[in-house]
Amino acid sequence: MGIVVYGNGCPKCNILIKKLDEKGITYSKVENMDEITKLGKDNNISSMPITVWNNEILDFKSAIEKTNKIIKGE
Repeated sequence: MGIVVYGNGCPKCNILIKKLDEKGITYSKVENMDEITKLGKDNNISSMPITVWNNEILDFKSAIEKTNKIIKGE
């Protein structure tokens, strides 16, 4: 799985990262605000984190829902 979390360490970013870590899901992070802003504007997402999950762009709620469906270690 290719997962990239775009965020600056805000509380929601930390919640998502904690859930990914708990599930043993590998991801990378982007904290560059120019990249985050552009991705958000291009995809009509106005808050962080923005997650790209296998080329699917997710807002916080969608990323949490998808993470919760993953079985640990999968």
